[in-house]
Parts: sequence; C-alpha cells; structure tokens
Amino acid sequence: MVIPMSIQIQLAVIAANPKLIGQLCNLVGDMPNIDFPSAGGKVFWNTLEENSGWKLQQNKMTGHCRLLDPNDLRKAWGSEEVMSNALKRFNEKFGQVNQQVAIPLSEDTIEKLSEIAQMYKDGILTEEEFTKLKRQLI
Repeated sequence: MVIPMSIQIQLAVIAANPKLIGQLCNLVGDMPNIDFPSAGGKVFWNTLEENSGWKLQQNKMTGHCRLLDPNDLRKAWGSEEVMSNALKRFNEKFGQVNQQVAIPLSEDTIEKLSEIAQMYKDGILTEEEFTKLKRQLI
C-alpha cells in the first residue's frame, strides 16, 4: 500500500511533536473509541486517579488521557478535563463498584447497548430514555 505524500508529511509532523495529539484532544474533548486491551500503563502512562480499579491515565509523551476499566480495557480517551469529568460522573452515579458482581453480557446485548449509547450521544435519546433502555437490556 502506498501512503500519499500529504499523509506522510502529516505523520512526520506528529512524530516530530507528539504533544500535538494531546493538544488535539484538548480542542476536541473526547475522541472516538474502540474498547482496546492495554498492558495497564506501567511505562508510558501516569495514573492521575484511580477508583474501584478504574484508572484515569495520562500519556507521558503526548499528554492525552484515557480511562481504563478494572480489566485494563481502554473505555475512552481524550483530554484530561473530559476524562476526569467522565470518571467523576461514573463515581457519582455508581459509587464504589463491586467487581465481584459483574454480569457477563452476550455479544448481542453488547451490540444493542452500543447502538443505544450512540443514539444517546447523537441526541436521539434523552438520558431518561437511554437509562430505561439500558436497564431493560441488562
């Protein structure tokens, strides 16, 4: 595969100044995410906050942040402010999480949850509608 020259130049600029990623996150807030396993962030990440196994970490090179669940799965990434607020909202809503009562969900349920989450994020569902549908699925 041949990468166009304009993309090569843009990648070279980012490689020369990795803090641009953190600056982009500060402008945008939260970034699109695919839940992705991590090694827990022991080398390139500083843990800023931790609660019930959930971690808010900041990349030492770029400055962007991420949220990891108790299994070190990346659940979100973006600016420090947006990720910190997300962790605070989670803590306010659910408090201390007992990891022993986690219920495994089927792939179909996870897919449906993702769909309604996107509908909520897009403004199609209200928070009340989203919560009601989520409780029905779980």
